[in-house]
Amino acid sequence: MDCFAEPVSSFVSPYRYQREYRLLERAKELGLIRKTDLSFKPLSRGDFARAIVEIYNNRQVEPSIAKKIFRELYPEFKEEIEDLLFHGKGRSYIKPVRDVFTELFSFSGTDDYKLPYAEGFKLEEGLNFRLNLSSELRYSGVLLFLEPEIRQDVLRLNRAYVTWNFKGLNFLFGRENVIWGNAESGDLLFTNNVRPWLMFKVENDSYKKFPWILEKLGEYKFSTFVSELEKERERSYAHVWGMRLAWRPFYNLEIAGTRAIQFGGEGRPNYTSLHDFWELFTANNENVWDSSPEAHYYDNNQYASVDITYYADWLGRLRFQPFKGGKFYFIHAGDDAIKPVGPGGFPLPTRAAHVLGISLTTGFTDVTFEYTETADDSGVWYTHHMYPDGFTYHKFIIGNAIRGDSKSLYCSVSHDFDWGNLKFTYNY
Repeated sequence: MDCFAEPVSSFVSPYRYQREYRLLERAKELGLIRKTDLSFKPLSRGDFARAIVEIYNNRQVEPSIAKKIFRELYPEFKEEIEDLLFHGKGRSYIKPVRDVFTELFSFSGTDDYKLPYAEGFKLEEGLNFRLNLSSELRYSGVLLFLEPEIRQDVLRLNRAYVTWNFKGLNFLFGRENVIWGNAESGDLLFTNNVRPWLMFKVENDSYKKFPWILEKLGEYKFSTFVSELEKERERSYAHVWGMRLAWRPFYNLEIAGTRAIQFGGEGRPNYTSLHDFWELFTANNENVWDSSPEAHYYDNNQYASVDITYYADWLGRLRFQPFKGGKFYFIHAGDDAIKPVGPGGFPLPTRAAHVLGISLTTGFTDVTFEYTETADDSGVWYTHHMYPDGFTYHKFIIGNAIRGDSKSLYCSVSHDFDWGNLKFTYNY
């Protein structure tokens, strides 16, 4: 009996496939997608295939728009759609060249510029070049993906992972990004502002119904990973433990909680026991009011957020306005926790940050407004007294690219023409 029964596929970079992800978001806002989740990115090619089939099956909602989206996405994901419809077809294969991606930028300035949400791409004075060539091998239900990269004059392995599915759970070990949430211009905790990093990740492969009598509460999805950061930092090889749990009481409403825990590294305790990880999870001994070194054994860098997303696929029924769908979303996040003085004190996140956004679509024109703030009286978002380099990977913020103690207003308008798509963005 084959334990790896479910065929798996490689992951789709949100940076390189921005157009494809935007089309899925548009379809979700219009109600053409109801089952496929878009807040646990990157999606796999199989996830894209399921979403495309769903768009086709729901084409009666917006026939002309569904046809346009389907025709644009189908050629790229044709093999995965056939895999999905004819289960087992092409189960094992080798692709010496899966994808070729290249970029060339010219930059003039005295300071290096960190290109936001570009997988850790830093622009230097003059020409900036990178070339990625990916390959993959799938045998039964196990997939090996390799992506060497030439960035400027440096050759390195950008992405490299093995992934498999077992009894409804997806496993990944290797280098990949984690992008959680529904914000358009960058979430607060995990984004693709950094290059792919080494991790072990487990998540359920789709939304699942709650068991037994809880079935009427809706569906849930979870993901968790433990990663290792780079050597070239104040505390070499620190770790990050990320977790996200999402609840969907209705098909168009998602409520989710996300945690990020930065721990370990050179000069910090090496946590190994279940008790250690329970203390990390509960944050019960974070920032205690005690000057003794022993009291700070579990003093690590923690973040937590709650996000709510509502898809308004009914907008088209309202008269005298052009939009047929949209989404509204809000994120509230806390940086670290302080344990109150006294027994039984419950640790609460402090130093709040927020994202508030709205996205609207006519099916051919998309409009987005998003406000982000990581500023408060402390001004310490993404920093920590135990981790001088902060919540970073190779000097890039793992979360929102605006960094700490900042505010941002993001606006974008895009329109589809017969010859392509034109997009204007403003970020202040």
